[in-house]
Amino acid sequence: MTESAMAGRSAGFDYLDWTLTAVLAANVAKHPDRIALEDPTTSLTYQQVWDRACEIAGGLTAAGVAEGDHVLTMLSNSLDYALTIIAINFAGAVSVPTNTMYKGSSLDHIVRNSQARVAIIDDSYIDVFSAVAPTFPHVVVRGTPPAPGAAKITWQITPFSDLLQGTPVEPVPRSVWNTLMIGYTSGTTGLSKGVVLSNGQAFQVANPIEVQGITSDGNKIYIVCPMFHITGTLGGLFCAFIGGDTAYLGRPFSVTTFFDDVNRAGATNVLLVAAMVEFLLNLPPRADDAGNSLRNVYVVPLHPRHREFTERFGVKMRTSYGGTEIGCVLVTKDSADLERKACLQARDGFEVRLVDEHDIEVPDGEVGEAVVRSSLPWLVGVEYLGNPDATAAVWRNGWFHTGDLLQRDAEGYYGFVDRARDAIRRRGENISSMEVEREVAAHPEVVECAAVGVASRHLEQEVKIFVVRRPESALTEELLVKFLADRMPRFSVPRFVEFVDDFPRTATAKVRKEVLRALPNDDAWDREAHGFELPR
Repeated sequence: MTESAMAGRSAGFDYLDWTLTAVLAANVAKHPDRIALEDPTTSLTYQQVWDRACEIAGGLTAAGVAEGDHVLTMLSNSLDYALTIIAINFAGAVSVPTNTMYKGSSLDHIVRNSQARVAIIDDSYIDVFSAVAPTFPHVVVRGTPPAPGAAKITWQITPFSDLLQGTPVEPVPRSVWNTLMIGYTSGTTGLSKGVVLSNGQAFQVANPIEVQGITSDGNKIYIVCPMFHITGTLGGLFCAFIGGDTAYLGRPFSVTTFFDDVNRAGATNVLLVAAMVEFLLNLPPRADDAGNSLRNVYVVPLHPRHREFTERFGVKMRTSYGGTEIGCVLVTKDSADLERKACLQARDGFEVRLVDEHDIEVPDGEVGEAVVRSSLPWLVGVEYLGNPDATAAVWRNGWFHTGDLLQRDAEGYYGFVDRARDAIRRRGENISSMEVEREVAAHPEVVECAAVGVASRHLEQEVKIFVVRRPESALTEELLVKFLADRMPRFSVPRFVEFVDDFPRTATAKVRKEVLRALPNDDAWDREAHGFELPR
């Protein structure tokens, strides 16, 4: 079998047909009346999705969106959002999905870096968007637009309803190498970086057979993760499209209603982050726990109590390793893999090596940094948007350097060991310690700050900051967190605060974060223990 057949035919499409347009066109040709998109009140067939996306694409074209333009989206999960993602592609443009919890400098960076001249936002985000981009050229508002003459806003405004009335256009031809979207990395180091994602990479991530183990027909993929993340868009929406299945847009995750929502939808598959699994396992057991409609649960990263989860809720589980830049390069190929300490195997068509600081491969059993490349072009990211230095830093010697430490056994199974970079992962969100530190340092009474991740009872981590205050400062932990809550996304506001006189340092005065991480957390101020509620 050729490499191109190996890469694509397992999901029903040849490698060169791995584009959103080609996949949707194939579904329209095969089963136009099959349900493609659904939410609690509305169902759309593949033919209806195609027709409506062509109309919205026509509306975008009439609004001045041209082939190759970048279109920023700041939308909550909805059928309109799913259709907009498709329509932007049909117009030949590039979507820039933006985390709806971003505000202040985090959002300002995305607006500036994305090179977008048109934004599509829900009306609930008008205030946070206008605060950083009052002179943005053209904003499409879903919902109620701001009043004419709103203070400081000079946008050209188009109601989203106008897009829905657009004159249909034929989709602009797309190829596997054409950029589909700019996926921001959530800032694992430094400012968030925009990964240029091709159609080909998007569909290697979304491949339902190779990644999620979905081999049957007639599935309903339940989307509970936000679609501004690739987990929601590629792992949910596009996964359903590749299989010719139904993508069901559920309401935001709620541990108390999750299984009721899933059963009401009749969902068969779902993607969860590990913290969600932890919350569900902590529910009081019920006699009918295994009677839910789910067959497969895809979890990233893998939860250590995975066997308890699968047995209790009567499901099969898969997991993978990867990232925005590389997609899913290590996967579980069968349920037996989950029983191993090292459970991940390299996918066909991808090479993964573990190397030392000189890029020399380490022997099996030793820990090394994971470096990745694909045997076919356009299946991994090629650059960070507008950031050649960062691109060069990770693409070295022909390999993408992940910055993650893994270990491989003699049978070729990989296990994750640690993050080599200063990333903090909290409930599915990657948080840049540099971005946290920048916001803390903006307080006039702060001299210096160091942010680290500390262990959480929900697995993953919580954000902790060590802060040096100015002499004679009256700044308290609560006042500092109140200051940060108005400037930062909810998920990155520190939970723990510890005031210190100075930091442990290297000979060149760099803060030794490995020492800070190892310190006991008993003396830190805990905003949850003090009943501090973050604003929504």
